[in-house]
Amino acid sequence: MSRQKSKLIRVIIQLFLLILPATWLWAQDDELLPTDTADFKSHYNMLLIFEADSGHTDMVQYLLELGADPNTQTEQGVTPLMYASQWGYRDIAELLLKNGANPNLAPFDGNTALHASVKAGNDSIAELLLDYNAEVNVANRKGLTPLHYAVWYGFPYLTDLLIYHGADVNAQDNHGNTPLMLAVYNGTNLCTTLLLESGANPDIQDNEGKSPLMVAAQFNDTLLSKLLLSYNADIKLHDKKNATALALAIANRSSQTIQLLLENNAGSYTLSKSYYQLAAETGSREVLEILRKNGLKTKLKPSIGSIGVGTGFIFNNHEFLWGFEIEPVESISKTGLSVGYWFRPSPVAVLYPKNNNLFQLHEEKQVVSVKLRHYIPIVFRPKGIGLKAQFGPSFDWISRNTSGTVTNPPDVVRLGATAALNLHINSFEITVGWDYTWLKTLDASPHRANINIRYNLPIAKPRIVNKTIKYVR
Repeated sequence: MSRQKSKLIRVIIQLFLLILPATWLWAQDDELLPTDTADFKSHYNMLLIFEADSGHTDMVQYLLELGADPNTQTEQGVTPLMYASQWGYRDIAELLLKNGANPNLAPFDGNTALHASVKAGNDSIAELLLDYNAEVNVANRKGLTPLHYAVWYGFPYLTDLLIYHGADVNAQDNHGNTPLMLAVYNGTNLCTTLLLESGANPDIQDNEGKSPLMVAAQFNDTLLSKLLLSYNADIKLHDKKNATALALAIANRSSQTIQLLLENNAGSYTLSKSYYQLAAETGSREVLEILRKNGLKTKLKPSIGSIGVGTGFIFNNHEFLWGFEIEPVESISKTGLSVGYWFRPSPVAVLYPKNNNLFQLHEEKQVVSVKLRHYIPIVFRPKGIGLKAQFGPSFDWISRNTSGTVTNPPDVVRLGATAALNLHINSFEITVGWDYTWLKTLDASPHRANINIRYNLPIAKPRIVNKTIKYVR
């Protein structure tokens, strides 16, 4: 450092130390003891954190010379070394380590400086930390080790470096996921290869019973499926819902992976229903043909895959009904039979003809509706966002009560029709559609719009649940 630059840094720090205590005291209550020398050291520490985060190497060096603690922490437990490791300031990281910074301190979330460097992809800093005895297998509050992050973000050099320094390739996080599971889930091929070559167990299952092979099958990743099978991954493992890798491949229409698994005798493990039945329920003719060619065709049976429960509105220029419905849906034919109860929240003025005159009466209405719906998938997504169309006949039992008359109109049964588009987000479904009912009412249209929201409760067994990972950050 030049003499002129060093002098400038000293002046800046001294000015800061003069101003900061004064502003701090001014902001507090009057009844305070005078600031002692310990306060100045705490200011050094605070400055050290700020300068390490900002990447000012000269300032960090001078603060350390003044006695700043290299292991000082923020309220969240973050150290200057963690900031330097996160932002890739290698000179600062090395300076802190040489002055006694502990590489194994952890903040409240458990992420050490090594976690920070790996997450940011800073190879040289990770190597430096390991040279200063950073703990390679330390886990954060989620149970994630630096190796978990290296493979999740697809850093093969860091993966190899951590393994070389003794990282546990079979460490499981709080969800039971190994580094291999995360690598397969994100499709990081090279990291997956490094893990398997280093002894990673391909059959360790997560807390839900999922194996890496099941996840590869879910995503139709034939490359990783072949790789896992070459390391003797158990093709017959099943998760807690009793689904195998082949079942997941079928449910997700992963045709190439299905063929690969069948070539490795995956069809020998039986489920509570046949694989052919499962394929028929997904509606994929291509998958059905693959199974038929491999001798897995079986007799199909009707199967209720889900029961929908929802609420909504039916309305037009003269009508507004609120109600509820329940609908079991048969998986193979994609046909549902719904039963709904609809009613007017308040009476409506209706014109009734009688003896060549028109009388305005306030009418209450209740409708019990039975609808036979056929569903046609438009955008197929077992989980996530999907779209389908529906159409079919409806049968309405209509009961009306009027005020101001002795007798009410008779109950009637009317035939109708229905059509709609259904947007599903995971198990929730939003329906926007059209209804028609043959019930003549003066000044009222037989055409009605309907908007519904419902939850589809899956009851099929085995229940195919795709793996999702959203907690790795």
